[in-house]
Amino acid sequence: MKRMYHKRNGEEIKQMARRFDEYHTCFRDFVSANPGQIKASLDRGTIAYPVEMHKEGQLEMLGSKRSDRSFSYGFEEGDAKTRELVAEVENQKHGTNYSVDNIAIMPGAWGGLEFALQEVLNFRRGRSEGKVAVIGPTLYQMFYTLVEHFGMDFEAYDFTKSDGSHRPESIDELDEVFDSNPKAIVVTNSNNPDGIYFNPDVLREVIKKAEERDVYVLVDEIQNCFPSESKGLDYDSWIQAPNVVRLDSQSKRYALSDCRVGWVIADPKILYGHTNGDVHVNRVEGIVGRMSGVMGNAPRVANNLLIHLLENESTCLSNGEKPFADYANKLREKRDFVISQLEEMPRVEAIHAPESCVNVTARIDSDKTDLEISQDLMQRGLLLMPASGYGYNPEDSTLRITFAEREQKLEGGMNILNGYLSE
Repeated sequence: MKRMYHKRNGEEIKQMARRFDEYHTCFRDFVSANPGQIKASLDRGTIAYPVEMHKEGQLEMLGSKRSDRSFSYGFEEGDAKTRELVAEVENQKHGTNYSVDNIAIMPGAWGGLEFALQEVLNFRRGRSEGKVAVIGPTLYQMFYTLVEHFGMDFEAYDFTKSDGSHRPESIDELDEVFDSNPKAIVVTNSNNPDGIYFNPDVLREVIKKAEERDVYVLVDEIQNCFPSESKGLDYDSWIQAPNVVRLDSQSKRYALSDCRVGWVIADPKILYGHTNGDVHVNRVEGIVGRMSGVMGNAPRVANNLLIHLLENESTCLSNGEKPFADYANKLREKRDFVISQLEEMPRVEAIHAPESCVNVTARIDSDKTDLEISQDLMQRGLLLMPASGYGYNPEDSTLRITFAEREQKLEGGMNILNGYLSE
C-alpha cells in the first residue's frame, strides 16, 4: 500500500517545533522594529467574546459569589459543578455515560495532553515506558518538551501529502503505526492546520485495535469548533473506552484562551492512579497529581465562565439548537470569502477547505519555503502562519490563513496576498 503520510522521528518533530518558534521570533522582531506596519494578522485570528456571556450576573461569574462547594483553593481536579456539566454535555452529544469521576479540569488542552502522556507512559524519575505515535498534521510544539527535556520516544505520521485526503481512510493505512508497538497513539480531531475530522469509522477501529494491544489513544479535540454543516466528531458511546483519553478546551469555541482552562476525560484510574485496581481521589498521583505539582487547580473565574457556557450549551442541545449559531454562521461566511479569494489568485496550487475551526490552508507555487514566504508577506504588512510547524514540509510552501478576524482586516490581508502572488 502506498504511504499517504510523511514519517518523522523525534529529531524531526523537534525541528518542526523549532520552525514554529522561528516564525514567532521573526514576527516579534519585525513588529518591534516596524511598529504599525502590520495591517492584517491572519496567522491566528481573534475570536470575539460571545454576546451571550455579557448578561446579568457577570460579577458573579467573575468570582464575587462563591459556590457552597468551594473551600479555599477548591478541589484539585476542578470544581464539581464544572465537571458535572462537562459530563452532562458530552453525554448529550455522544450517548456516553460519563460521570463527574471521569472529568478533571486542566490548564488548557495542551497542558492536559502533556500530563496525560506523562501518566500513560509512566514517566517517573526521568524515565518513561514505551513510544508515542502521533497521527498528524498537528501542532508539534506541544511535544517539544516531552521529546527534548523528558527524553520520550516519539514518532509522527503526517497525512499531508498533496495527493492524499489528509487523514487515514482505513485502518490498513495505519499498519506501520501499530507495527511500531507504541504505548500511546495521539490523534488530533479535527487536525491542525487543515481542520479535517478523523474518519470516525477508522477511529473506532483504532480504539478497538489499541485496546486489544494495551495501547492508549489520546484524542486532542481543541480544533473541534464551528464545524461545517453535517460535519463533526460523529462519536457514539464507543468513544468511552478504558484506553481512551480525551482532551478539550473552550479556548477556541468560546474565546477563553486567556483563561488557560480545559479538561481531560478518562478512566478514573488514569486521572488519579490506582493501587491494585482500587482508585482513591488524591492530589499526588495520576494526571491530576502531575498537574497539581506544576499548576494547581483552575481559578474561580475560569470555572464560573465554563459553568455559564456549558449550561447554555446543554440547554441548546436539549432544545435541538446549536450554541452561538449566529456567530458560527458569520465565521462560515468569512471562511467562504477567503476560499473564493484564493480561488481567483495566481500561483495557488491547492486549497484545503476546513471542516471545522477557523483556518484555511493553501499551497503556493513557489521555490521558496513557507517561512520565507511568510517573511516576504510581513514586509508587505500581512502575517500568515507557515504550515511546516504542523507537519507539512517547508518546501510544500503551504500557509495557514485564519479567518477569525474583522472583515476590513480580512479583506486587506487577502488583497496583500493577492498582490504578492501576482508579482
